Amino acid sequence: MNTTSQVPFFAPHQGLRAAPRGWARAIVRRVFEPGRDARPSASTVSLNRGATTWVAQPHGCRVTCERGVLWLCFDGEPVDIVLEPGQTHTCAQRSPLSIHALSQSVVRLA
Repeated sequence: MNTTSQVPFFAPHQGLRAAPRGWARAIVRRVFEPGRDARPSASTVSLNRGATTWVAQPHGCRVTCERGVLWLCFDGEPVDIVLEPGQTHTCAQRSPLSIHALSQSVVRLA
């Protein structure tokens, strides 16, 4: 008897955008929101070139590029933002935020 269950497959180059909208939100909530109202304290993250990290609830979060070049994309929003070293963006959107490293980068989230 086959006991495997079907799990949606996400192609690595498409990430969560390849998933149906409901699945993407469920995954973001499950993986990135341990507590519904939990807001991580200020943290610094190193990203290799081509790496992506997600912020589930970015509203009010300040993203600072300390080194490298970052590409910020809000899920479902038409405007993307590119940050270079020393630049900061304060998030006004509530949709999940992907932070993609265009080069070896260090990002500070507060």
